[in-house]
Amino acid sequence: SVPGQGATFWFELPLIEEHSLPSRSPPGSAAPLVLVVEDEPGIVHLLEVMLSHAGYRVDSVFSESQALRRLAEGDYAAITLDMRLSDGHGLALIRELRRNPATQHLPILVISAYCGEGRKLLDRDDDNIAWLEKPINEALLLETLDQFITTSSKATIEHTAGHEALE
Repeated sequence: SVPGQGATFWFELPLIEEHSLPSRSPPGSAAPLVLVVEDEPGIVHLLEVMLSHAGYRVDSVFSESQALRRLAEGDYAAITLDMRLSDGHGLALIRELRRNPATQHLPILVISAYCGEGRKLLDRDDDNIAWLEKPINEALLLETLDQFITTSSKATIEHTAGHEALE
């Protein structure tokens, strides 16, 4: 730019068109509740829009400590999680959730620019964790979340049925 002349900036933003987003739960239904754990307000808003337009109920927090409080209070079908949070690391939250019997099988969708680092540091395989790189691919996010929630629901039903058969 030329001093005193100002500057021109150009950028593109993705357009989310209402008519192109499927509604996955009819009005008044008990749609699955997803907890978004992310410290960047813009990304929180984007995830809230994507998930709510796809028919999910969404609850959002900005830190590890807030996430632990909400998870203790609510019944979530899954969480999305950034690796770098304002008060901790996403891996610490994953480890805490896996130690707790109430959340040890909770589906976690890690959405981060640091997925490779996270996978290496976690040092364990977990079928209930998906690693999705930023920028967010909406179709992949929704497909993965649908698969996780469906699989988790079936496992809960099978576990409950197996427990009742033992009684």
